[in-house]
Amino acid sequence: MRKSILIIDDDDIIRQNYRDILEHEGYLVTDYDSVSRLTIASNKRLYDLVLLDISLNADRDAGHRLCESLKLHSPDTPVVMLTSIDDEHNRIMAKSNGADGYWVKSACIDKFLDEVRSLLSERVD
Repeated sequence: MRKSILIIDDDDIIRQNYRDILEHEGYLVTDYDSVSRLTIASNKRLYDLVLLDISLNADRDAGHRLCESLKLHSPDTPVVMLTSIDDEHNRIMAKSNGADGYWVKSACIDKFLDEVRSLLSERVD
């Protein structure tokens, strides 16, 4: 069975690039550009992995709040902050909100895919 990944990022180009990369690897990918497009209460679908940007639209901390909410509703689903913000404060916030990883967006696609595969292989269905 194909693994499913949810991407939430407000940058259309970045979101589409990650979607294309992951679909090329055989993953089922759903993506949203904002928190308002994803309503957790009505979203009954469980994902194998969630990739979440910290800053969504004008809200600099939306990703942190969403991470905490996702972990409350689905504690076994890995949530990774995938962001361009590379600082210790946000890493600590992500960890305290339950994030399973903190990846800085980069051009190293092979490393990104290795980390995705690693997290998904740890997930027990």
